[in-house]
Amino acid sequence: MNTGRLLSLVAVGALALSTAACADDVPDGSSSVPSTIVDDTLPGPEPVIDHPVGADDLVVRIGYEGGFVPLEYTFLNLPTVLVTGDGRLIVQGAVPEIYPGPLLPSLLVRPIGEDGVQHLLALADEYGLLADREYGRPDNIADAPDTVVTISANGSTFRHSAYALGLASFDESEPDDARRQLAGFVDEVNRWLVASSDAVDEQPYGADTYLIRATQVTDLSGLDIEPTFVEWFGSADLAAASECAAVPDSEYGEIFSSANQLTFFTVGETIYSLTVKPLLPGDSC
Repeated sequence: MNTGRLLSLVAVGALALSTAACADDVPDGSSSVPSTIVDDTLPGPEPVIDHPVGADDLVVRIGYEGGFVPLEYTFLNLPTVLVTGDGRLIVQGAVPEIYPGPLLPSLLVRPIGEDGVQHLLALADEYGLLADREYGRPDNIADAPDTVVTISANGSTFRHSAYALGLASFDESEPDDARRQLAGFVDEVNRWLVASSDAVDEQPYGADTYLIRATQVTDLSGLDIEPTFVEWFGSADLAAASECAAVPDSEYGEIFSSANQLTFFTVGETIYSLTVKPLLPGDSC
């Protein structure tokens, strides 16, 4: 046998042995060529935090309660941030510098989608807010409001309330970790609002229902501007709305939109002033 033919036979034999060795490592019925190469060092998808998904469901709310304010402000109690289950963000709009101002508060809404909802819930989780917590109360600050953060996630609703949050004097810090983390979350959300704002997508918030508080007026002296009087109409009883009553937009929306803070409503000889706000997800009388 010549040398060239001998070398060819050796090469073929080596190839056959190599193939057989590989075949021994492959389970019966499977391909010897992997279809996917998995790199365990690559990050996986971000975990999804469960939350309510309805348009009327509250997922995140940041607002303020209490403090030294008139009863009308206590009734309004509008959030600075409200996120609904279907991925809408509701915030307070600009307040016109006129007097009297409009009767209805300015609220704006824009979509943030599920990505936006998950971002805020991930922030809440990072700051330890997907759990019940206790917050210390500073005793050197008077007449301050409570910062209230409400989060609905993972089948539970967590309500965090801290008095005078962020109002410590310059030479003091928040007295405990829980307060510092709650303040950090609120700051992060506010920065995110600025960074993600898109006025093109913002629209006035339209409500199907309004909540009203009626106060009987017996003295109109001292007004610098002539008020407007509107005869009350419809099915709502103002005498029964001294604390709160719900009324439909279809019946009262047009008159509320055209009224201002010096518009008074009359029932016979009785005069009422109204505080009105849209019914927001999570609110009720």
